[in-house]
Amino acid sequence: MNLDHIALLKQGLTTWNRERHQLGPHPDLTYVQLPGMDLRGFELQGVDLHYANLNGANLAGIDLRDADIRRASLQGADLSQTNHSKNDLSYASLSEANLRYANLNGTLLSGTTLFKANLRGAQLNEANLSRCDLRLADLRDAALHGVILQDASLIRAQLSHFDLEELNLYHIKVYGIDLHERDLHALDLRKVRWLRANLNRADLHAACLDEADLRRSDLRGANLKGASLKGTDLREVKLNEADLSGADLSGASLESADLRGAYISWFWLYEASLRGLELHKVKFDRQPFSDESV
Repeated sequence: MNLDHIALLKQGLTTWNRERHQLGPHPDLTYVQLPGMDLRGFELQGVDLHYANLNGANLAGIDLRDADIRRASLQGADLSQTNHSKNDLSYASLSEANLRYANLNGTLLSGTTLFKANLRGAQLNEANLSRCDLRLADLRDAALHGVILQDASLIRAQLSHFDLEELNLYHIKVYGIDLHERDLHALDLRKVRWLRANLNRADLHAACLDEADLRRSDLRGANLKGASLKGTDLREVKLNEADLSGADLSGASLESADLRGAYISWFWLYEASLRGLELHKVKFDRQPFSDESV
C-alpha cells in the first residue's frame, strides 16, 4: 500500500489522470478502501489493486489492462464494458458484479467468485475459469472459445447460445443444465457433475463420460453409441429408447435407471451395479457377458 498514491486518487479524476504518470507504470493501490466510489474515467491501466475493497464501485468502461486485481473485493461493482484482457483476477470476489460486455479474453479467473454475476455478452475467450464459482451467473451470449472450466461450478447458471465444442469441460459441476438435442459427440466430459441434466435426444456418441455424475438426468432417446461411461453414476437416469450400442459401462452405477426400450449390443457391464433394473425390457441383439459377470 502506498498512501501517497491513494491520496492522489482521492483528489479526484482530473488530478489523478494528470499526475498518475509520475507514479510509474504500476501505481500501488493495494488494500485501498473505496467501496461505492465512482471511478468512471479514471486511468487505471496497470494499477495494483490486489486486496482492494471496491464493493459497489462504478468502474464501467474502464481500461484495466495489466491491472493486478488478485483477491480484490468487487462485490456488486459495475464493471460493464471494462477491459481486463489477460489480467489476473484470481481469487477475486465478484459476486453479483455487472460484467456485461466486459473484455475478459485470456484473463486468469482461477478460484474467482462470480456468484450471481452478470456476464451476459462478455468476451471470455481463452480465459481460465478453473475452480471458479459461477453459480447462478448469467453467461448468455458470452464468447467462450477455448475457455477452461475445470472444477468450476455452474450450478443453475444461464448458458444459452454457447458452443460446447469450444469449451474445456473437464470436472465441471452443473445442476439442471439443458442440453437436449445438442451435439456433444466425442467430447471429453470426464468427471462432469450434471445432476438432473436434460440430455433428451442428445448426440453423445463416442463421448468420454468416465466417472461423470449424471444422477436423475434425462437421456431418453440419446445417442450413446461407443461412448465411454466407465464408473459413471447413472442412478435413476431415464435412458428410455437410448442407443447404448458399443458403450462401455464398466463399473457404472445403473441402479433404478429406466432402460425400457434402450438398444444395447456389445454393452459392457463389467462390475456395473444393476440393482433395480428390469433387463428383460432392454433390446439386446447380442449379449457379450455371462450370467456370472452380471
